[in-house]
Amino acid sequence: MKLATTILFALALTSTSFVNEALGQRGGVSGTVTDATDGEPLPANVTIVGTITGTQADPITGAYTISGLEAGTYSVEFSLLGYVTQALPVTVAAGQTATLDAQLTETVLDVGGEVTVVGNKVVKREDFPMPMETIGTEEILSDITTSSSGVLRKKAGVDMQCTGVDRCETVLRGFNNAFSGATYVLTDYRQAAVASLGVNLLSIAPALTLDLDRIEVVRGPASALYGAGVDAGVIHFFSKDPFSHPGTSISVSGGEQSYFSVEARHANKVSDRFAYKITGIYGQADDWELDPSDPADSVFVEQDCAAEDDPAACFAAGGLRNTDYDKLNVNGTVQVKTGDNSELVLAGGLSRLNSTVLSGIGTLQASDYQYTYGQVRFQTRANNQGFFAQAYLNKNDAGDSFVYAGPTVVDNSSLFNVQLQYDRSFGPHSIVGGVDVELTRPDTEGRINGRNEDRDNTDEYGAYMQGQYEVSNRFALTGALRGDYDSVTEEFRISPRAATTLHIGPRNREGTHTVRGSFNIAFSSPGTNSNFLDIVAGQIPGTNIQVRGKGSAFGHEWRRNSQFGTFAPTDLVATSLLPSSLGEERPQGVFLEEMWGLVYTAGIAPIPPEVLAA
Repeated sequence: MKLATTILFALALTSTSFVNEALGQRGGVSGTVTDATDGEPLPANVTIVGTITGTQADPITGAYTISGLEAGTYSVEFSLLGYVTQALPVTVAAGQTATLDAQLTETVLDVGGEVTVVGNKVVKREDFPMPMETIGTEEILSDITTSSSGVLRKKAGVDMQCTGVDRCETVLRGFNNAFSGATYVLTDYRQAAVASLGVNLLSIAPALTLDLDRIEVVRGPASALYGAGVDAGVIHFFSKDPFSHPGTSISVSGGEQSYFSVEARHANKVSDRFAYKITGIYGQADDWELDPSDPADSVFVEQDCAAEDDPAACFAAGGLRNTDYDKLNVNGTVQVKTGDNSELVLAGGLSRLNSTVLSGIGTLQASDYQYTYGQVRFQTRANNQGFFAQAYLNKNDAGDSFVYAGPTVVDNSSLFNVQLQYDRSFGPHSIVGGVDVELTRPDTEGRINGRNEDRDNTDEYGAYMQGQYEVSNRFALTGALRGDYDSVTEEFRISPRAATTLHIGPRNREGTHTVRGSFNIAFSSPGTNSNFLDIVAGQIPGTNIQVRGKGSAFGHEWRRNSQFGTFAPTDLVATSLLPSSLGEERPQGVFLEEMWGLVYTAGIAPIPPEVLAA
């Protein structure tokens, strides 16, 4: 026993000496990680590329040390949320520690909201020339709602009116309505509104809670900075980069009205050049029912049941509305680093919705309504200059959707957009300019745009330039000018902007205060509905008089119609013809005196004789 112990002890000493000798031939790498702008230490993650060996830099000093490396050449990666990941080469000699310092540059991934984006131009938040707010990942994940846009309800200047379990109309400057598209909503630089209709269906937007990096809210008109039609604020959803946020996440939620939702995200960094992510969500619920005993609800129940064989039984049953709600959203993204300072992003997705949706022409039943998109985006930045280009296509498929007590809805419309942008910095000064083209192609088979179906395309072209001049470290001037032309109005519109920013207190630190002053003019052209709508919204019981929604792109006409003269004071009516594809062309409208009374107060402006005699 004593001999065995002696042998084991000798072996242990021998092994230890071998290990010490081997370790003595190993080396290491050490250094500090700092902010490239102000030299402040950063608690970055430091890893040897291709291995699991790594450490974290000290949050106070920024110092780090990695030991036990064999002699050779390595690539050391420095990463920190909010900063551009950097990989640097280093050669380690046997028994020595090499020195490798890193300076990291801020990027748009900063969840603290210290930076923002105009197009793809990165600027400091305190230098942004108009009021804006950034909502970070932590706040988004801590607020459980049926859709990621729900977190906006607590923000100043946001007006949110909910009309269902998972549908909330959201605007930034008031004047909310049941089918709102006033606010310019973007998802990763892509316009997120439903093609052609322009309505924001935020409940089926691809901005899933698990995948959101941040939400930027810009209040006020911003055509010069974001594009034509941005006269009521901007909400921009930014998703997480698969390179910086790899991994798998699953979220399950539920609540009242039998609400249930499951959301998933999977992202994988395949290599230093290639990464991808897949996201999806499924949700279902029982939406609120109409109550026939409630005076407000009973009006809509009567409308829905008016055309039924037994209206009374229909009314007693609470109407015809389907309260089953469900949504499905699936998205995929591929991101390729085509160079040290450039990347290519391919993204696409599909959303499907079954739900009741309030609209300007009545209550819609979305039945297998689908919304799809595809996007390609390229950007590069080097030597104080950058280039950004993207193209995307948004497309609708209304499925079997219809208007209660109204027609079947057909909507296979699409929107195609191309954008190019170039920016350059000259020390503290910068300039950015670009062009964009947007083609709207409604396709409703005469069900929504009626007689306008063959003349409802809209082509929009825009160009812009913005410059920022830093007078001093505390005072900067910003000027922007945008011009837009569209094929409907056939006019060229100018949207100028001038702004100043004054910083009070220490720059780029807590305690900095920013005073902004700005002047701007924003242009917004009427949407497809306002221009080309031509749909039957209802019919006066007992008559052949239909109530129609009619766009104003081609004006309104007054015509003589003898059939109205048999029972009305005049046969001059505001006329709207049904398209021949839907049956016999016949005039529909209101009487001249009734329309005149809506425009002028009785007794002040009587109908001129020349109008009656026309």
